[in-house]
Amino acid sequence: MTTRIEGSLHLILSCERQRLGHLFYEEFFSACPEAEPFFANMNLDAQAKVVINGLQAIVACKVHRYPAVDSYLILLGNRHHRRNIPQSIYPAFRDSMLKTLAIFHASDWDAELESEWRIALDLAIEVMSRGYLVEHLSY
Repeated sequence: MTTRIEGSLHLILSCERQRLGHLFYEEFFSACPEAEPFFANMNLDAQAKVVINGLQAIVACKVHRYPAVDSYLILLGNRHHRRNIPQSIYPAFRDSMLKTLAIFHASDWDAELESEWRIALDLAIEVMSRGYLVEHLSY
């Protein structure tokens, strides 16, 4: 049986993904301007795709708890750590993503779906934070 969060992800993947990624960064940089410099030299079109890939990992982390997904998130956290991205911006990331998902889903967004995404995002952030505890990872 598919969970609501998996159905939500399926809808995201079947629609215009770039739009969601760009909408997220607009919201995130507005809510957390201190994060924007970390993306100054990045191609935001490519980064919008990375956000969608990240959502897939976040859902897989929550729903399936595959060790490979945890390893990926730990590696991602380590990359953020090496780029000096502070963990203190992660709550703004989560809140901005929730706002973006609410806009994307429009009238289909409700407290239950928000709760599933919040739990999934918090879990992924917790796993990513383990990457800050090691000096350097590479796969």
